[in-house]
Amino acid sequence: SVIRATGDGAANFAGFIPRNYSWGVSLTRPKFSTKLNWNYRGAQRRGLITANVPNSIEPNTYNWGSKRLYIDLSADYQLTRRFTVFMSMRNINDAFEDSKIYGPNTPGYAKFRNRTDYGSAWTFGLRGTF
Repeated sequence: SVIRATGDGAANFAGFIPRNYSWGVSLTRPKFSTKLNWNYRGAQRRGLITANVPNSIEPNTYNWGSKRLYIDLSADYQLTRRFTVFMSMRNINDAFEDSKIYGPNTPGYAKFRNRTDYGSAWTFGLRGTF
């Protein structure tokens, strides 16, 4: 989905994410199934930065969240009528999120604030039906 905010109040949407895409592929057969999913989230403008000291922060300076792409993989394989092995791997590309603060005239080297690395979560198991 691609969303565009227009009009006089368009600048008031803190946290607004204008681009968000999800897609995937799957394959299912009698004994196994597998799914591969992607989720892309564009850059996110967060809160406006203000200061008590005049002229210390340029107008229209905001916090920003970076764009990111998550890739997830899951699979099941039926061993017998009652037992299935499974796996689920979330964020297999180990996507991270950068936070930035910048205004219209902030140079590129001064925009970065911090990086959050959520890591990847992998689950493997045996499922039984009784």
